[in-house]
Amino acid sequence: MNFRRKNVEEEPGFQMAPMIDIIFVLLLFFLVTSALEENEKMLTIDLPQAGQAGPNTQSFTELIININKKGDVIIKNEKMSLKLLSERLIQLAELYKGIGIPAVIVRGDKNASYGRVVEVLDICAKAKMHNVSFVTVEKE
Repeated sequence: MNFRRKNVEEEPGFQMAPMIDIIFVLLLFFLVTSALEENEKMLTIDLPQAGQAGPNTQSFTELIININKKGDVIIKNEKMSLKLLSERLIQLAELYKGIGIPAVIVRGDKNASYGRVVEVLDICAKAKMHNVSFVTVEKE
């Protein structure tokens, strides 16, 4: 009597569960990134034109400061005073102290007061946020 089983190697089948997990993670990633981008684009800011404007991309570690033509400072659809902006930037700098200071992107309306833009830059410098850039659109 032979009680040994024959070694029949079964070929592993295609696993659907990991593939579905990956699809959901990718879907979540794209939903979050598109929501961040759309919040800033809803503001009515007429950006200045530049000959060397590059593509507009956004990272999670970037802070976007909007300045409309009236001189209002807006972050994430919240209008704030310069004092509150200063407090928030100092808190953010402290939070990211060991990791690396996040980039600050200034979206200033082309008709905004130059003085207001300089005040925002001064606040960024006081908060030790030196990685500041401006958003423009390419000349037509």
